[in-house]
Amino acid sequence: MADPLAAIQALFEKYAAAQSAMDIQTLGSLHWQDDDFTHVWSPGRIDRGWEAYARRLKEEFQRLREPVFRFDDLKAVVFEDRFAAVTARWRCAYGTGDDPRRVIEGSVTFTVTKMESTWQIVADHYAVS
Repeated sequence: MADPLAAIQALFEKYAAAQSAMDIQTLGSLHWQDDDFTHVWSPGRIDRGWEAYARRLKEEFQRLREPVFRFDDLKAVVFEDRFAAVTARWRCAYGTGDDPRRVIEGSVTFTVTKMESTWQIVADHYAVS
């Protein structure tokens, strides 16, 4: 059996690279493609369903210039080799139009589930520091 922690680490390395590349297709491959997927953003916004979240990401990516996204202090706790709770610090540096680089950061919690042979993000909650 493959090491679930290594697989989850790889998932979030791909996630960070896809956020930095503004790659919706790769991000979609890492998320549960279902109406029950839930994304929570700290100001109170909730996107229900992958399609709703993908639309929001596309809107955000249109206004960003050269984002650099990363996770720090990523920790996963795996249950029954099928479910995991993942916590991390996140940071995104970016530009908008003629504005200088800005930084937004905070903490995040992910719920991930092994579906067939791959781990998928089924919910996340981002908080801004």
